[in-house]
Amino acid sequence: MGTKAYFMIDAVDEVCREGRWLEAKRDLETIPEVEAVEAISGSCDFMAKVDAPIRVILVANKILAKEWVKRLRILLVEPVEPEKPTLNELLAKRQETQSIKDLVKTRANARQPGNQGREQARKQARKRKDYPRQACP
Repeated sequence: MGTKAYFMIDAVDEVCREGRWLEAKRDLETIPEVEAVEAISGSCDFMAKVDAPIRVILVANKILAKEWVKRLRILLVEPVEPEKPTLNELLAKRQETQSIKDLVKTRANARQPGNQGREQARKQARKRKDYPRQACP
């Protein structure tokens, strides 16, 4: 999903007079980005709904390359926003992140002796009498 756009397409007069509008409609429907095409009467001949993954102008150029297209006008362009996650999804992701952080902390503490390990090493050294003592000034 990229950008949605609506095109107003004018066909050359021969397409409308000779009844080739159905062929023109099918020709538009073969373009992968075109979601829907309707033949209409009024200020234009066709209305096309487009979902452009990158840029709308690229799809417009594909349509303008057709020999029966006289003019193309972009009626509306609306960017499609990605779906916002629900509160439950956000909470689940946060909980997962927190559990990963806890796991990393646990593994880090297991690899390196923390303050408790250092304190135990000092106590054992004092018992062996090889603990360096500082002289009082």
